[in-house]
Amino acid sequence: MESPRTRKPRTSPRTSSTDSPAAKPRSAAPRRAGAAALDVSHEAIARRAYDLYLGSGGGHGRDVEFWLTAERELKRRRKA
Repeated sequence: MESPRTRKPRTSPRTSSTDSPAAKPRSAAPRRAGAAALDVSHEAIARRAYDLYLGSGGGHGRDVEFWLTAERELKRRRKA
């Protein structure tokens, strides 16, 4: 029987660089001309969605609705 000192350490199988997500090209959705001008910060959307939430009386289950409404409002304002 081998002693622990002479035994080779176990190694995990190595993955090739093509297996990592960073090595694969990301397929970004095509952007329309002027889309960068319509980008609104996450924080601005969150603030507006929270205002909508408070204005509705703070009910549960409408978070996505408030988020999408806030995003739409802010993008419209920026577009104008």
